[in-house]
Amino acid sequence: MVHFPKYEQVRRKLAGWIGSDFGDGDLLPTHRKIAERFGVSLITVKRAADELAREGWIESRRGVGTVVKAKGGRGVPTGVSSWTDSIAELGGVPSTAWASVKTKAAPANVARLLGLGSRASVVEIRRLRCSDGLPVCVMTNILPAVLVPGLQHTGLLRESLYQDLAERFKLEASTARESVTARETRSAEQQQIGADSRVVLEITRVTRLENGTPMEWARVVARADRYSYHVQLFDQNTCN
Repeated sequence: MVHFPKYEQVRRKLAGWIGSDFGDGDLLPTHRKIAERFGVSLITVKRAADELAREGWIESRRGVGTVVKAKGGRGVPTGVSSWTDSIAELGGVPSTAWASVKTKAAPANVARLLGLGSRASVVEIRRLRCSDGLPVCVMTNILPAVLVPGLQHTGLLRESLYQDLAERFKLEASTARESVTARETRSAEQQQIGADSRVVLEITRVTRLENGTPMEWARVVARADRYSYHVQLFDQNTCN
């Protein structure tokens, strides 16, 4: 089980609450009322609110209070969205039931996709991710160890891997290529995401930094009945 600082727990709960119950321009309750709702101190709520303001979820207006900002104006660390951000945007509360972080030699197929030499060292992060307390997916992220020195010792300090990478290692995902496959759930996966799961979506992704350097290989095995996959398409002429 991963334990996050109290303010981070409140930040995630508050983001989920905003996503589900508040619209653009709505006024949030006072910090005191939020503290009473979540059973925490005012200092903890202020820290959580400061984080959400920095991320672009809310803003403080003099003489008015704390207002929810338009979704289009919310600051996302990069143009590539994280699972955590996606769940929060849909109104869910993302969480991690368990996590493991270790250093290992890169599997041959991953080394090739990340442009690494044979037996190169990578950091593998495996997590059981939940939305509103229900298991949704098993997520595996593999990063070149040279990009994330010490991560195997500290583990993640944020619910969002991408936010952690941006803040601690100055790594920001710029582009990603994904593939999605629907298949039957394997018995080992049912033990993690639920024996009643029959079909999963298996999503693999290679993410790159702005300069084109491969940053991450990821695989998500998600319950098809609890996971929604969205793709936004653009006319080619509008992307030039």
